[in-house]
Amino acid sequence: MADLPSSANHLQLIRSNPEPSKSPALNGRLDNDQQLRADLQDMGVFHRQMPLYLLCRLRQYHTMGFSGYEARYFSLFENLVEDMGAAADLQVLITMLAYKYIFERKASHQSIPDNPTAESERRQFFFGTAIGIPTFYVHKNSPNLFLAKIIKAARYTRFSRRYSNYIRISGLAYRRALLRILRKDGRGLIDLLQLQEVMDDLEKRINFPREHAVGCRSSFAHARIDFRSFADCAARRPLCLGFRPPFQGAMAVCVHRALLENQRWSMAWN
Repeated sequence: MADLPSSANHLQLIRSNPEPSKSPALNGRLDNDQQLRADLQDMGVFHRQMPLYLLCRLRQYHTMGFSGYEARYFSLFENLVEDMGAAADLQVLITMLAYKYIFERKASHQSIPDNPTAESERRQFFFGTAIGIPTFYVHKNSPNLFLAKIIKAARYTRFSRRYSNYIRISGLAYRRALLRILRKDGRGLIDLLQLQEVMDDLEKRINFPREHAVGCRSSFAHARIDFRSFADCAARRPLCLGFRPPFQGAMAVCVHRALLENQRWSMAWN
């Protein structure tokens, strides 16, 4: 698998399922993830009682007693007001824009197909950035029409010299394209919600991550979390902690979570 793009490597095990298309996880139907959990458990890589990792996860009425969905990416924010507040506003904007696409028939399930290859392509940007991968690859004939729209809005893309028929795009160019689409397609919603300052702040976080962004250590977003956490541990770099891979990243997160817990208790009492 070494000759495959990084976007495809991490899902090759799932693709080994003889009929993966019969076990979708994001096809819009209730309980559609149960068969995928069972298949992955049979493959020995998952337990069916574990939840699938999704950035936004459905809250099912028959199990929770209420309906809705929860976001899964707020736990590492440093400042509840400056970071989490703006992120919550941004989530509202993106959710409303998604509904707008649906009501205007500009997006459907066919726009974001549910199969392992397409899932790999759309998830790679999030997980790849978290571990510091600077560039990503999308097939020129990808069936993911919404992803193709984002790639089209990105600048400085080119065909990969290493992977035939794949388009090469940097993570930074991808994030800037997302911002460009948000500003263009969500212009009316931004005005309605009065989120001009939030958008300006988002642009700063994308273009100047060292000064403004919050995130785990990566090539683009290793700003306040990384430096502050390890400074408090009397270490200038993660490697100085003395843990060997793959435990360095896990220890960094644990240390940061402990620091955040103390900081938030202090904020609450004050």
